[in-house]
Amino acid sequence: MNGLTTNRHWLTLLTVFIAGLLVGLFVLGWGLFPVKWTNANLRDLREGALNNYLSAVADSFAANGDLGLAQTRLNEWKPDEAGVLLDRLAARYQAENRGRQAQTVQALVAAIRAAPAAAPTKQVTPTASPAQGSIESNSSLITLLVLLLGVAIIGAGLGLLAWWIVSRRRPTPVLEANLPPEEPLPVMDMRPATPLAYDAVDETDDDFTDDFVDDAGEEIGAYPQAAPAANAATGYRPAPPPPGSDIPIPPTAAPSPPAARSEPQPAGSILVPGKKLAEFEATYHRGDTDYDEAFVVEGDAGAGYRGECGMGIAAALDRESTQATALEVWLFDKSDIRTVTTVLASQYAQQTPALQARLADKGDNLLAALNQVFTIEAKTLILEGEITDFAYHVGDGVEPNSVFERVAIHLTVYAVEA
Repeated sequence: MNGLTTNRHWLTLLTVFIAGLLVGLFVLGWGLFPVKWTNANLRDLREGALNNYLSAVADSFAANGDLGLAQTRLNEWKPDEAGVLLDRLAARYQAENRGRQAQTVQALVAAIRAAPAAAPTKQVTPTASPAQGSIESNSSLITLLVLLLGVAIIGAGLGLLAWWIVSRRRPTPVLEANLPPEEPLPVMDMRPATPLAYDAVDETDDDFTDDFVDDAGEEIGAYPQAAPAANAATGYRPAPPPPGSDIPIPPTAAPSPPAARSEPQPAGSILVPGKKLAEFEATYHRGDTDYDEAFVVEGDAGAGYRGECGMGIAAALDRESTQATALEVWLFDKSDIRTVTTVLASQYAQQTPALQARLADKGDNLLAALNQVFTIEAKTLILEGEITDFAYHVGDGVEPNSVFERVAIHLTVYAVEA
């Protein structure tokens, strides 16, 4: 609905993506499904395992004297490289006072250096060529890269899923600039007209008026005695006395106000609030720059999702400030194409033309006040809001009645029945 809310959605999306990537890399890649190495080359062995292998080859040579078999078992190294490794192992055994094992290794070194380069072997064992070792090394690297790529894809999928969920929680408002203005329904005034008061007609016989009598003896033109004018709820004022008379003018009583009467509903309206669906409490506190509350409206058992409602920041005090000077309460009906909004503006926002221009296209504009009651109507839902707690912020050099300190609104959602 505003820039603060959009920034919050992007921040949420980025946070969920990074969290998904870390979970996929460390928890899945290293914890639950770690990489397992099999059929590693002798060159890839760590030092302790390599020394054990060389010592086992030396012990085998000392037992059977088969130099060809020993050379086959050391064919991943050149004779000079194998001699260096064996000399290093013999020196280590000497330092550790393991003389017998040192002599065994030295005997194997001497035999390898004294033997010709291509010594016959009793047992032919297929060995891996350098190209094959390179292929195996590349295969291991490819496997690791594929695993990392899979973890990245899983993290991206989790991030997209979170973005989809967040976008569903706040429906995109539909621009109403091209929609024709709604004309109010005609209202028929059914109130009874105010009764008129008539002066009493004196039908008594006097010197100035004679009653007419018909053949049956009934008077013609006689009017019934009317109620005294003083008892009628009208603005009747008695005639003033003639000039020069000493008769005082009696005081005139103020007319009593007409009795209160309820306004009739529009004759063409057929939508009336029906069953109460949900009640929510939305509260804003100053300093919450990303304030945006949304609530899901559920129908009766089995009816499922009906829509959403909520409250967010409609406008800040200025472009550099993050303090709210106007809030917006909105209602989304899944069967409608619009998100209907009512703006609750501060007294400062109501009196500032620039802020009024910014809030003009957001919806109905009301002055926020304690116990203020308003309604928002959609196609099948009606939202009734009541401000239950309200206060302006005082201090910090801001204009009086311009920044909300806190605003609490009780939201009630009704179903609309035809």
